[in-house]
Amino acid sequence: MDVVAAQTKAIAEKISDWTNIVLAYEPVWAIGTGKVSTPTQAQEVHDGLRKWLHSNVSPTVVELTRIIYGGSVNGANCKELAAQPDVDGFLVGGASLKVNRDRYNDGSIKHSLLKQSSLDLLTIETPGLK
Repeated sequence: MDVVAAQTKAIAEKISDWTNIVLAYEPVWAIGTGKVSTPTQAQEVHDGLRKWLHSNVSPTVVELTRIIYGGSVNGANCKELAAQPDVDGFLVGGASLKVNRDRYNDGSIKHSLLKQSSLDLLTIETPGLK
């Protein structure tokens, strides 16, 4: 959490209006690896970020700021991560965008909106994409 706090401090000093700020946390060991934090690990860091914001910026900023998790989020793990009280959403990157190529044969694109806890997860499936 010390590294995350130092990184957050560096950007917090440059932000005057937190109205539209979203913080994204992705463990360095998860970047591009397909590895994901346990829900407990993600919650601990997100909770730590909220506490840091409360102590170092303001209680109002804690309420305004969404903190999202990025780190190989996919359909298999998003429900448990979304159930964590301090995980407000997801930063979806390349490792998260595994496409089910067998679902459609006509090359069409399917958009579906799935309810996961109190979060909306938009998935876009493109058959034939490799």
